[in-house]
Amino acid sequence: MRSAAGERVHRVFFRRCWRAELVLAACTVVAGCGTGPVNPQLRGESADRQLETVIGRRLSADHRLCPYAITVTSTRRTVRLEGLVSSPVERERAGDFAARAGADRVINRLYISSGSGDRTRC
Repeated sequence: MRSAAGERVHRVFFRRCWRAELVLAACTVVAGCGTGPVNPQLRGESADRQLETVIGRRLSADHRLCPYAITVTSTRRTVRLEGLVSSPVERERAGDFAARAGADRVINRLYISSGSGDRTRC
């Protein structure tokens, strides 16, 4: 059970995070996310390679996700994300990038570990 002060700090922190996420989402919608979705007419290995490339580039270019070593694999337009991230928000963000890139299905195997990430990767 949290103390009253701890509960207040918790509420303020999450209120600020929510506002930051809202602003970030609005900026993403207005500015777009780099390359567009994969051509839906592409099938087979070429579509899978293109999906892997597009998603990998988006993850590397994103300031919140670039510190993490996220593995992207695609088979028959089903994308699998594997690795470690620091928060559930980053996990969801990576999954959203994969879905918007044109994946028919996203298997999000990103796990949360508070000490993960290497800022020198950015």
